[in-house]
Amino acid sequence: MPRGVNITRVLPKLGVKQKVVPRTPPGGPKLFNAKRKIKTSRGVSDRFLRAAIEKDAFNEEWRNHVSEDVSQFVDDMEAQGTKLLPEERLALLRDPARYFSRPQNVPASLRQQVYFPDFSIQLRRTERLGPYYAQFHVPLWFSKLDLKSYLKELYDVDVHHIRSYVVYRKLIRKRPTNPYTKGELFQPKQRKRMTVQLVEPFVWPQKASEVDRSA
Repeated sequence: MPRGVNITRVLPKLGVKQKVVPRTPPGGPKLFNAKRKIKTSRGVSDRFLRAAIEKDAFNEEWRNHVSEDVSQFVDDMEAQGTKLLPEERLALLRDPARYFSRPQNVPASLRQQVYFPDFSIQLRRTERLGPYYAQFHVPLWFSKLDLKSYLKELYDVDVHHIRSYVVYRKLIRKRPTNPYTKGELFQPKQRKRMTVQLVEPFVWPQKASEVDRSA
């Protein structure tokens, strides 16, 4: 390459066409939120907002332009003794769904609380046990009373007796670093099983392959 010649490299540009998502009509699908069950909330139009800001007056006429849940929320807040500030009411009327999605805007008493457990229970498919017995994988800290109340409160299942034991898993080796050592020994976490004697029998449904063969 001759000297004194500067060649600048131009990086290629990747053109991505953005997908246009149409707006949901007022009668479209319902929207849900974990903090508060939100239907397709409808606020006032921009024309109404501009007219109200120019007049510097928000009368009760806005109730005729919004959905029922917006006016009900304002009434519930006033019933609790909390009055919305002018800027808060303006944000609510402009975009109710965005206003409701922020947890600091909606008090805890007006939210639909959803609680998720921080553990998991697995029902094992044990064909060797009879219809009056069921076996579960439970956390190590789970007790017999916990499982009994869990089955009663959630599934209305009564039990006679519960037997629990801890399964110690075999030692395994981690990823082998070389063909001589095969890696260091490692013991996986123990698992706890509980076998429950049921009051009413429970029969497992057929597997998908068995249903297809019978059909």
